[in-house]
Amino acid sequence: MKNFITIENKVLITVEDIKLIGSSTKRGDSSKIGQFGSGWKFALAWILRNDLSIKIFSGLTEIVVDFEIKMHRDTPVKVLTVDGQETSITSGMGEIDWKGWMALREIVSNAIDEGEEVVRTAFNPEFVGLEEKTRIFIEMNGELADILRNFDNYFSFERVPYYENSLVKLFKKPEATKTVVFRKGIRCYEHSKSIFDICLSEISINESRL
Repeated sequence: MKNFITIENKVLITVEDIKLIGSSTKRGDSSKIGQFGSGWKFALAWILRNDLSIKIFSGLTEIVVDFEIKMHRDTPVKVLTVDGQETSITSGMGEIDWKGWMALREIVSNAIDEGEEVVRTAFNPEFVGLEEKTRIFIEMNGELADILRNFDNYFSFERVPYYENSLVKLFKKPEATKTVVFRKGIRCYEHSKSIFDICLSEISINESRL
């Protein structure tokens, strides 16, 4: 019996969305959060490293994500497979910099970009797809559970602004803590202490989304 995070959106995911590193249909579209074509791959690598299971459904069809152990010279490497086909994605991708909140951020951001996103938790769910929906089940560990308990530190969608205009939203906090900067509702930076967190619509980020 395990807890899972379930994430849904209205556009069907494809095998190519998962396998093709650096390919993005959203590049150059400033209305979208994603743009680099690597976020899904970093997220899946983090899931592999942490021995968590993931189920992905494109409509009623499951895209089977698994891994196999390959030898790279004398070193065993955990390599991602998609529908039984080997990819070039390994569990070492992003190992130094990427954390659990970054992995979850990528999958949630993608759902938001596609529209009609739903994020919730489920205990021992039935792994089934929905017609015309992408549906993802991610096994929850302690790190992901802590992220959900502190959701407003990573996502600002549910926060009520103290002040806003077309460029910025300010979120007032009860006391001065590290200032979290959000881009389009997604955490991308942490700065010195203040009583506000900030969300900006137009801000440049690197491939680590920082």
